[in-house]
Amino acid sequence: MIIGMQTYIRSLKDPRKLLKLIGLLSVVVVLPLGLFSISGTADFENFVRSIGPWGPVVVTLYIMFSHVFVPVVGSPMAILSFTMYGIPATMLYMYIGGLMSAVINYWLAHVYGRKLVLKFAGVKTMTQIDHYAEHMGAKVLIFARLFAGSLFDVISYAAGITSMPFKQYYAITVFYSGISSIITAYLFRDFNFKSPLMVFEWIGALIVLGAVFGFTFNRMLPYLKEKKQSDETLVTKDNDQPVTPS
Repeated sequence: MIIGMQTYIRSLKDPRKLLKLIGLLSVVVVLPLGLFSISGTADFENFVRSIGPWGPVVVTLYIMFSHVFVPVVGSPMAILSFTMYGIPATMLYMYIGGLMSAVINYWLAHVYGRKLVLKFAGVKTMTQIDHYAEHMGAKVLIFARLFAGSLFDVISYAAGITSMPFKQYYAITVFYSGISSIITAYLFRDFNFKSPLMVFEWIGALIVLGAVFGFTFNRMLPYLKEKKQSDETLVTKDNDQPVTPS
């Protein structure tokens, strides 16, 4: 499925066709789920339960789209999934959704460049993407996948607008984000997400950890960045196409 997405995205030379496809999927899948989820948690939970084995599929797809469309928040769906399916299963769904979005984000950026990414991410997030793209390399990506989960979508787009090879990028993403998911599942294994207090504690913990890891990540970027002479991920500044170092 992931290879199919990669091939399909690369085959679409006209960005307008891709935008129409994603727009259609958003109208059919994401928009109804988003409106339904904010209209009432109980109703939405009943809906997810009513579709039986398709519930985890809904969770996975929602997480995927929340990474592609940066303004879409995935936390409400994650919390609902925690209460319904538990920590281990939800982390698996989030991991799979993340891997799917990692393919989409990389190839959107790699094939169509910054202009299209800007439409999905917005100006503010695009600034972040450019910043991390300037420092992108294997070490930066490994650290980000391990400790900067809140920047998952940003890092995927950042890698895509560089010339980092997809195989290297995806191998690192699969392995190290998997480790991060296992660690997260272990740390929050005793949380009861049916308790509002525990939910607030979880959100607070994520905010604190995200701030700490984000600060540490930004401070370590200059030390993680590889030398340009051997760097395989130089960023293009004058056009929207990735540049392969000579």
